[in-house]
Amino acid sequence: MAASSGGELSGILLAAVVFPIFTMVFAVAVGLPLRLNRWLSRWWLGNYKAYILTAAGGAALIASGFMTSEHRVGVMDGYHYDVVTRHGGMLIGGCFVLTFLAVNAGFRRRTTPEEGGNRSAH
Repeated sequence: MAASSGGELSGILLAAVVFPIFTMVFAVAVGLPLRLNRWLSRWWLGNYKAYILTAAGGAALIASGFMTSEHRVGVMDGYHYDVVTRHGGMLIGGCFVLTFLAVNAGFRRRTTPEEGGNRSAH
């Protein structure tokens, strides 16, 4: 089978450099309503139950993507192919959900009595 000249390298660079940056920027943009809306921000920040459910959902999507097979048939560079691959949509979706959580999760800062912070009064 003939090897491509340079096509694989550009694909690897695209996958390794551009896609993660795009995913993080997209996760920040989708998470902006959580930061800009006062009520949503108060609900989201430090909501450990929501964090656990979001992480479980992302992990479930990734696990389902690995367990679900996708049958692909076609022609590339004049060669016919018939392969069974993992479900890429579920894998990418799970990675996006976990990236969204990593970018937008915020943990409440604990205050000390010297700072005058009484968290029960808020």
